[in-house]
Amino acid sequence: MRKYEAMIVVDTSFSGDKKENILSNIETIWKKSDADCQFFMELGKKRLAYEINKKRDGYFLLYRFEVDPVNISKIKRFLKLNNFILTSLILQEGHFSEDLSWMKPVREKREEKKGIENGGDSE
Repeated sequence: MRKYEAMIVVDTSFSGDKKENILSNIETIWKKSDADCQFFMELGKKRLAYEINKKRDGYFLLYRFEVDPVNISKIKRFLKLNNFILTSLILQEGHFSEDLSWMKPVREKREEKKGIENGGDSE
C-alpha cells in the first residue's frame, strides 16, 4: 500500500443533492479499489486559471488515501471517464506536503491580510 493525494475539480453546475451523489460516487471508487481514504477536505468553489470544457469555475476536493499501486489505474480511469469531473491530479507520497496549514479558508486569509494592512498603516 502506498500513500497518495488526489485533487479533484468537479463541475459547479452540479449542486445540492447532485453534489452529494458525486461525493458518494467518488467514495464508491475508493471502496472498489480497496483504497483507505484517510483525509478529505472540500476546498470549495474557485475560479479556474483557464477554461476546462468551457467552464470557468470548479469545485475543488482534496483526498489523501492509501491504495495498492496496482489499483491506482482503476481510480485514474474512473476520474477520467466521469463527465462531472473537470480534471484531477493524483500525486504519490514524497511529492506532497504533510503540512496542510497553507490551506486556510479564503475568509481567514482575507482577515489576516486586512489585519496586516491595518497594522502597517497605523505605524
